[in-house]
Amino acid sequence: MKVAWIARDEQKQEWHSFPGHTASTLETWLTHATSLTDQTLCFDLCFEDEPNHLTSLENFQQQGGIVVVAATLNTCKELPEGFIRINAWTGFLDKPCVELAGGTSSAQEQVNLFLKEIGRTAEWVKDQVGFITPRVIASIINEAYLALQEGVSTKEAAARFVSRQAWLLDSDFRKLAGKSAPIALLGYEVITDEDENLGPIEEVIE
Repeated sequence: MKVAWIARDEQKQEWHSFPGHTASTLETWLTHATSLTDQTLCFDLCFEDEPNHLTSLENFQQQGGIVVVAATLNTCKELPEGFIRINAWTGFLDKPCVELAGGTSSAQEQVNLFLKEIGRTAEWVKDQVGFITPRVIASIINEAYLALQEGVSTKEAAARFVSRQAWLLDSDFRKLAGKSAPIALLGYEVITDEDENLGPIEEVIE
């Protein structure tokens, strides 16, 4: 089957960095949904950042195509009927298992076949905000910071839970970070008693 990817260069690089990845000769990498033609599958990893893709994706679907979009913080109920969600956050694209949700059984089977062809495994999970892995990682990060804040752990002990870098949009980060965790202070302006603005908090070190 012909497959189209809509992705940034860094997303493409991370996807291909998986050691067991097998490239398909029928894959096409695009930068915008308007370039879709006769493909069977479309994986739009830029969907959350590019809402203007929607019309082109819906047209592609109406012509028989299967649409898979990076929509970690939106459920299928908030997307056009039949769209499939994929967890495409930075740090998750180089894994052997791909988290997905939604879609018809026939569409899921097509996705399964393609991922198997390139050495990956589809993991179909409950259609909920954050999928499973991002929610678990966010929970571990919050617990590690809370434990450190409450003095029941050390920085060194907590570091093993948060040693992997992950880049999130600020809006996504605010939804997942615990409001009482020190890291939630990122971005806040620091004002002295004399009304002097010292600038935003750019780093939290404990």
